[in-house]
Amino acid sequence: MSYSAAQFPRNTKKVGTARRAVRALLANIATPPRRVQLSQIGSFRADQSIQAGCCGRLGEPALPSKHPSSKTGTVLVAVLVMVVLLSFVVVAFMQDATSRIKYYGLFHNRDDLRTDAYSALETSLAVINQFREIDGQLWGPAQGWSNPLQRAGFTAPNGSQVRVRVRDESGRFGIQDIDYETLVALFYVLDFDRAESERLADCLLDWMDEDDMRRLNGFDGDDYRNLDPPYSPANKPIKSWDELPLIYGFKEAFWDEDGRPLPKLQRFKDAFSLYHTESINLNSAPSIVRRVLEERGLLDPYIYQSYVNRDTFGRGNGEPRVIRDAQEAGYIGEGGRVGVEASLLVIEVQVNRGEATFLLNALVSWSGSNPAASGRQRPESRERGTQRDESGQRQHQTTTRAANAAQLGYPFKLHALVENRKI
Repeated sequence: MSYSAAQFPRNTKKVGTARRAVRALLANIATPPRRVQLSQIGSFRADQSIQAGCCGRLGEPALPSKHPSSKTGTVLVAVLVMVVLLSFVVVAFMQDATSRIKYYGLFHNRDDLRTDAYSALETSLAVINQFREIDGQLWGPAQGWSNPLQRAGFTAPNGSQVRVRVRDESGRFGIQDIDYETLVALFYVLDFDRAESERLADCLLDWMDEDDMRRLNGFDGDDYRNLDPPYSPANKPIKSWDELPLIYGFKEAFWDEDGRPLPKLQRFKDAFSLYHTESINLNSAPSIVRRVLEERGLLDPYIYQSYVNRDTFGRGNGEPRVIRDAQEAGYIGEGGRVGVEASLLVIEVQVNRGEATFLLNALVSWSGSNPAASGRQRPESRERGTQRDESGQRQHQTTTRAANAAQLGYPFKLHALVENRKI
């Protein structure tokens, strides 16, 4: 079917208006995009619009512009980069803040931990002394005082964790007065041959004696001064285990080529006490000490095991037997060398709260204690507490505190009290 132009009368005015609108759209193709209202075009409504510069002919579908999407992508990448950078900054800040909080927390909790440690020490001393008063003597941990806080039902305040370890120093050889035969037997028990045992024993004794005279297999005086670098022997009893590498032959015997200590070094330390000088307490003697006594023929191992494994303590609770007589437990040596009394104890208190730690060590004995404990108070103590002098009230108060401390009459004596290091 065909139609003629006569059937559609032309509206010249409307056609002219449409042409002008189309020319305006074509003129805006090279310009930045903007919204153009087409209210001027024939039958289009006033609210209809197209993206100027994004279409070809009138009536064709609009093509998307590349400019807005590229700008949006750039902004998105920039935002993501900023988020990553801020994440690194926040993580670094949190790590630094956490480290600072932990560091300052150590100092903040130190006074509280110190108070808890001294409370645990006083409780431990009270429990141990109670055993001494009831049984008449301190024999060894088998009496029941190896865990004094548990005996006392001690509970640490403020969520702290308290651990107490009691070590009987009198169960070991005193290194200050050790003899040559015992040293040779000890090194032999530590798996050194006879010649090496004699050499190490002579070198140790040369290091501790007062002269520079070298023993048969020893090393002393000018021998040390001729080394590179040169140094001199102590010529006095060992005060610290740090001296051992300086003694000739000991570094090769107890450390490997990389400077790591061998297991026999700890066994050597377990056999000795740096402070004890009296008889050895057979009740708390470690296995290395008993082995040396057996090697020297001073202890019968069969009698000893038979004695300590029998439950004849008298408490009726199945605890190991406490040795009250060394000869009955298999000691066949001279009297005075080996005993059955705990005379010198090391009490180690460790308090933890979070990552904060406080360590307290006390060296305590029950011999030679305060005379006020046995009712023999020195007469000058009370007099000094009431004296005044011209320097003022401060010295009077200090003297009074000293007098009051003497009147308390502690049944023990503190030989050393150190914080945050071992004795």
